[in-house]
Amino acid sequence: MNTFISSIMTLLAADGADFTDLSDTIVELINSMWVPCVAIASALAVAWGIYLGIKYWLAAGDEQKKRSAKSSLISFGVGIIIIFVVAVGAPLGIGALSEWVSANNSVTVLAILQ
Repeated sequence: MNTFISSIMTLLAADGADFTDLSDTIVELINSMWVPCVAIASALAVAWGIYLGIKYWLAAGDEQKKRSAKSSLISFGVGIIIIFVVAVGAPLGIGALSEWVSANNSVTVLAILQ
């Protein structure tokens, strides 16, 4: 938590700092909050999955409730898969874009306009 507070203080104190210092501070802030956010999101996903499983189990006699619970479980599974794909794909995409921008750093707005 001290890293989080120091990152916020550095971010607020970055009055005349250049963009690199500011971006480094933002990256540090995001990195310090990543693990707690993933832990909270994982706990909520597990709790929601348990709730949906119990809902499906309790709907054994009623076809309408069973269909609704099954639909909710399928939507939950698809959502988890989409979140996983984005969580894995986003860093790869950002890394590739960052490398591409670094390689094409010589192209500037002035060169494009001329």
